[in-house]
Amino acid sequence: SAVISAPAMRRVLSLPKKAPSEAPVPGKWRPSGKNPKTVEAISWLRTLPCCVLIRPLRIGIKAYLVSILPSHIDKRSLTRALRWWCTQKEYLQVAVIGADRVDVDGHAVGTVSEKQAAYSLELLKRWELEAVDNILKDR
Repeated sequence: SAVISAPAMRRVLSLPKKAPSEAPVPGKWRPSGKNPKTVEAISWLRTLPCCVLIRPLRIGIKAYLVSILPSHIDKRSLTRALRWWCTQKEYLQVAVIGADRVDVDGHAVGTVSEKQAAYSLELLKRWELEAVDNILKDR
């Protein structure tokens, strides 16, 4: 296995210290390898005001989304879509202490706690370490 220098690893794992002043816009999404029902649920999710920009979602938003879910999308697919949305690199980067959480209409309804931010940081580090491992495997 290849060795990565400490400065290179710090660059790979560099994380924002605070929430960006503007939320990032979701990038082009490629549904390769996803269940067709999940793809449909993700596409629907991305049409909602809460997912136009990447911002932390309100705790418990799934219960409300289930109540407005189109009949052709099932609850399991929604769960998978939310899991995908909330584990994107950009989502994890904006889930820092004090960042606003938004409801389905995109209105601020709470903030990210220290514990929640720490969990996002843990996932982001894991995500980025996997990316480094994949780069090293391709060498």
